[in-house]
Amino acid sequence: MLIAHFRGPEGITIEDDVFIGPGAIILPNVTIGRGAVVTAGSVVSSSVGPMTVVQGNPARPIATCGVTLGEKTSMVHFLRSLRPSKPGPSPNPAHSKSSQVDNAASLAS
Repeated sequence: MLIAHFRGPEGITIEDDVFIGPGAIILPNVTIGRGAVVTAGSVVSSSVGPMTVVQGNPARPIATCGVTLGEKTSMVHFLRSLRPSKPGPSPNPAHSKSSQVDNAASLAS
């Protein structure tokens, strides 16, 4: 489903070799980069870089892919090309490992 102020896909750019899973929602003013994958049911509210796999609501990068997911690529080849994305910052800094280490170090001194 492409949503662009209910006037059709205006403001949405989908580049070549993109795979959009069933039930995904693409919001206005978003570009889906070449070879990107949007997983089923994801809500894309910001642009997606090339060769990036996004998932969730809001959609966040979960992996990068070395090959595009298309008719000429086997699923095995595609899956083997995936590399996990680096995790983003924790929404609650108190729960991040570095914060826990820093807190433990300050208590020890």
